[in-house]
Amino acid sequence: MTTASPFKVRGVIEGFHGRPWTQEQRLETVDFLGERGMNTFVYAPKDDPKLRDAWRAEYDRQELERLEGLVEHCRSAGMDLTWCISPGLSVRYSHAGDVAALASKIQSVLGLGVRHIGLFFDDIPPRLQYAQDRATYSGLEEAQISLANTVLESLPTGADLIVCPTEYCGRGDEGSLAELGAGLDPRIDIFWTGPAVCAAALDLDDAEVFTRTARRPPTYWDNYPVNDLSMSYELHIGPYRRRDPELWRSSNGIIANAMELFEASKIPLATIADYMSDPAGYDPEASWQRAMRDIVGEADLPAFSLFADNVRISC
Repeated sequence: MTTASPFKVRGVIEGFHGRPWTQEQRLETVDFLGERGMNTFVYAPKDDPKLRDAWRAEYDRQELERLEGLVEHCRSAGMDLTWCISPGLSVRYSHAGDVAALASKIQSVLGLGVRHIGLFFDDIPPRLQYAQDRATYSGLEEAQISLANTVLESLPTGADLIVCPTEYCGRGDEGSLAELGAGLDPRIDIFWTGPAVCAAALDLDDAEVFTRTARRPPTYWDNYPVNDLSMSYELHIGPYRRRDPELWRSSNGIIANAMELFEASKIPLATIADYMSDPAGYDPEASWQRAMRDIVGEADLPAFSLFADNVRISC
């Protein structure tokens, strides 16, 4: 008998640096995840210019239709779509025009049925860039708190917001995290990658430290199996490991960052789904063998298993 997962949030983020997936790959991934009990797909490719470098630019009709198709496909697969925008490279937090541009962009996707919004400040300079902002706010965290709270207030009933801070990993007792926790509306969730950008382990103790500091539990952005940037020579197809079976007690859940290699990502993602379905009973090796059998096929399993065993390395 299958038991319900103790994790509220179970999903995958298209959040890597590199060529974004095609729409067909996204739709296939959504089906793959839904069949395995996951419930969230996060759309946030770093190299989609209209999410990051050109975040102010409005979507054209074709882009809106493509996003609406993703929203509807997620719904049919029992998944929630979280649409994310990353304005931190150039946003002027105190500039009314930039705040209005951000609100307009978000409103355009709300009209498609999106009800989960991500506001990302990751991988940006760690200090305010504009004189007007430095004169208005005490620092980056206060500026981001102000913008995030303004965005939340603009959302309709039933919509929610998650923020990825600029300092998004560590012990969980960082001063910047404490400031965010004190200032952000308590309805806003926070992404956290764990003790490192690519965490070797995620422990309940670390989650509890974060929860006390941030005044809310983390939603883990787990950077596995992603292999972008300096990891691009590695093929991350090994099973999910070293995640505390009790992690759900002090976290909202886990969003795994996939590889640009969409088909190869399915193997580790299947093991991540197994872990989140039953963290106490999860067996990494047994899950991995099932995943490879499902994705590669019985005939090629012995040869592929030998290959996969030789490319397990990851940070």
